[in-house]
Formats: sequence, C-alpha cells, structure tokens
Amino acid sequence: MNKSTYLIISGLISFRFIPLKLFPFLTLDVQLILMLIWSIWGFYYYPNYSDLYTNKNRSVVFLFFILFFFSSLTPVFRYNQDFIATAIAMRGNLVIIFLLTLLKIKPEEEDLYASFKTLTIIALALSIIAFFFPHLFLSTQALYNLSFRQSQGSTDILAIWLGYPAVIFYFYMSLGRMIQNTGKDDFLWCTLCMLYIFIMQNRSMLIGTVPFYIYGLIKADIRYKNLIIMLIALAMGGFIYTIVSSLIQESTEQLSNSNYNRWQAIDFYLFEQKNNFYTLIFGHGVPCANSNYLEYIRNAQNNRFAIASDIGLLGSYFFYGFSTLLVIYYFVFLGILKRNIPLYVKFYCLWILLVPTIHLFAQGMEFGSTIRLLFIIYLVIYYNNTSVNFYR
Repeated sequence: MNKSTYLIISGLISFRFIPLKLFPFLTLDVQLILMLIWSIWGFYYYPNYSDLYTNKNRSVVFLFFILFFFSSLTPVFRYNQDFIATAIAMRGNLVIIFLLTLLKIKPEEEDLYASFKTLTIIALALSIIAFFFPHLFLSTQALYNLSFRQSQGSTDILAIWLGYPAVIFYFYMSLGRMIQNTGKDDFLWCTLCMLYIFIMQNRSMLIGTVPFYIYGLIKADIRYKNLIIMLIALAMGGFIYTIVSSLIQESTEQLSNSNYNRWQAIDFYLFEQKNNFYTLIFGHGVPCANSNYLEYIRNAQNNRFAIASDIGLLGSYFFYGFSTLLVIYYFVFLGILKRNIPLYVKFYCLWILLVPTIHLFAQGMEFGSTIRLLFIIYLVIYYNNTSVNFYR
C-alpha cells in the first residue's frame, strides 16, 4: 500500500466522512478504535524508520501525554474524581500516537497532495448526493429544521458537510501551488474549494480563507485570470452577496448580544473559574461520567449554552492550561516565521493564530480536530527538515 492510500483511509476515518444515519454502529468510540488500530497498523506496516523519527521529534508526542497526565490530576484532587475514570474520559487523546506514525513513515509532499485531492473529490461528491438525497444522511427532525430555516429566509443549502476538513486543507494546498506554479488546474481546484466554503457559510472558515484567496488571485499569474474571475462573479455574484449579507446581519446580532453562546463560553471558561498557578499551567482537566465536575460543566452548557468546543483552543486551554497551548503555538509560530515553510502551511498556521475558536485540540471525542493539528505539526517538522519544497 502506498502512503497516499494510507492517508486517504486515515482521512476517511477522522475527517467526518462517516454518516451516522447510514452507519449507526460506527459511533465515535468505534471510529476512535478504528483510528487507533489504523495508526498502529501503519506504524508496523512500513518497516523503515525515516529521518524524522528522531528523539527530538518523538518527544513532542511524549510531551503531550505527560501534560495530559498533569492536567488529569486537577479533577482528581479538586473534585475527588476517580483517576481511572478520568483516564477513560480522556481516551480520545490517544490519537496523538498518529503523529508517531507520520514521523516514522514520512509521507512526502506529493503523497499529501494526492491524498487530500482524493478526499476532496469524495467530499464534493457526498455534498452533491446530500443535496439531492438529504434523507439519506439526515434524521426527520434535522430535515424539518433545515426546511424551517429555509422558509424563514435562511440561505442554508445543506445541514451536513461530510469531509469538509479535507476540502479546507486542500484549499490551502491548491492555493499554494496556484501562487507558485500559476497552473489552471490549481486555480480551478482552489476556486472550487473556495465556493464550497462559501456555501458552507461558516464565518470562522471564511475569515481564514477569503483573505488568502484574494491574495492568491493577486499574486498568481494565470492566463485569462480576469476573464475567469468575471465569469465567476457573474455566475455566483448574486448568491455570494446574499450569503455575505446574511452572515453580516447574523454576526452583528450575535456579537451585540451579551447572551451569545461564545461570549458565555468565554466568560465561564476563561474568567469565572478559580485558578491557581497549577491550573493556569496544566488546566482544570477533563470531567468523567457521573462526577460532580461533569455536572458543573453540564449546568453551564444547559443553562448558559457555554460549550467549550465553541471557543476552540480557548476551551482547550481551560482543560489543559498554557503548557499544552504553548506546544501547539510553538509549531504555529514556527510555521509562520520559518522561511523554508511553504505558503499553504503558513496560511493554515495564520488561520489557527487569528481564529483559534474553530480549532479544537483534545476535547472529548472530537479527535478529528486533533488529527488536523497533528498534520500541521508534522508538516512544520517535515518542511523544517527537508530542502525539497514545491510550494514555497
């Protein structure tokens, strides 16, 4: 099996490609087990150790596990939470071992490009199927909610976007190639991904993609570029304007509302907690089932809609403290500042830096978000240790 195929299967497991309505037995726990087995299998299937599999690089994985251990002590002593139960609650964090596999097998740039292109094609195909046959993927209640929002003037087209993380990743990859190679294929793929992201109508994603896309259009020297842009504007301009207007109105209403769920989450997780030096460094830890700590968190979620995942890495700070974020942002800043890091990685790192609320790390069973950040850490390590670079 070539490495691009291995990465494709990894993406299918971890990038939200699996519709639970069609495969109800593939719960998040089952998906986690599949990903762990796949990571271990990949580690042993490819026999050779790459030059990236060094003590220094492997120490990143072990450092994360050490920091997770220290964060788990907070609920044990503060809420008298059982340590074994706490470890079980943190089982999603085990996907960190995937980084070890990446470091050992060292997928090359072309492996990543080919795999994410294939994943993007699959995601686009699934979106088309979901548009024409939404009942295959959505419950009756979800279909009703979508129809109701549309009847109220919403521009939502789909209520499920299977595999969207792969499309966003490939957007950055094709954008980097578009700027460097000025090829029509990369321009068309990048534009197609950009339209997909526009139709998704997620503000945090648009903030992290539109400015870079505009920059790419300015920098890329593509034949008939102005004509192509004009045709896209004529064909999609009205729809894009409607989406942008709707998002601006929605943003204005939400951000001016003190009860907006993200404001509530920021207040609760960042400012209302009893912190000491230990919790600032290692966080408050993860609650386990049937604990007082979990009840405390659930009350905030149910009564104030204060959900940690709504504030992304800021929520990860609550659970794991500054120490874990320091490791993540070390690689983010390295990706931005190092000259030998290609543009697409720099753009993605800038997105993480500017919009941390959409990026999760080690929060419950949302292990796909953790896998995405592990890919970025791997890419920073990879490009920092190689002179071969097609995207620079």
